[in-house]
Amino acid sequence: MTRAMLAAMMLAVAVPAQAQVPDPDARRSLAGYFMMGGSLLDVDDLNGQLTARLYEPFSDRFFSLGGGLHLIVNQAIIAGELHALLAEQGSVTNGTFTSTLRGGYGSLGVGYLILDGGALDLYPLLSAGWGGMGMELVERGAPTFGEVLDDPARGSRLTNHGPVVSFSLGGDYVFEAGRDAGKGFLIGIRAGYAYAPVEGDWRLGDVDIPAGPAMSVTGPFVRIMLGAGGRAPDPFR
Repeated sequence: MTRAMLAAMMLAVAVPAQAQVPDPDARRSLAGYFMMGGSLLDVDDLNGQLTARLYEPFSDRFFSLGGGLHLIVNQAIIAGELHALLAEQGSVTNGTFTSTLRGGYGSLGVGYLILDGGALDLYPLLSAGWGGMGMELVERGAPTFGEVLDDPARGSRLTNHGPVVSFSLGGDYVFEAGRDAGKGFLIGIRAGYAYAPVEGDWRLGDVDIPAGPAMSVTGPFVRIMLGAGGRAPDPFR
């Protein structure tokens, strides 16, 4: 075997081995979390039409429940989240019908770490997705199954959907679990504003309902994050 062939074999082995050496400064981590908090939504226009028909008004305070995942590669963040919005008092009535109001949205977002403090991260997040509101009207009382078949028009569900964008500031901290350095329980907070740039038309099934009130998921929010995160240099190997 010539010296040239031996040198070529050594180079062929050395190059892939060198390529597999992880960058000590690179960061790749994954977190999954449950989110809960509150949102303030503008319900004035909807309440105007409800109170004109002797319904009680809805509060502008909504409970927010949801969850998400985010991936951090170096300083960049990619996040996916789902949120449900539930009216604080649950339902209102005019004595004959009960109305329930709820909404929600799902989004994908991108962000950037402005503080990578080891266990503590701070970041802005810009997200876009789709969501809306739904209002259900149900006749009060307890009809039998046969009565529902005879008169199915005892309730209606109105929906309103459209695009949603949001901007938020987040911070989370990972408490290391045992000897598994960089991985453990995550706690955080997220505060921001969601905005529906185009309010969809109200619909009853597949039928558009004109002259509906302005109502969307637009409003500020604050949420607490509880979950788990992996902060090893490369948890995906």
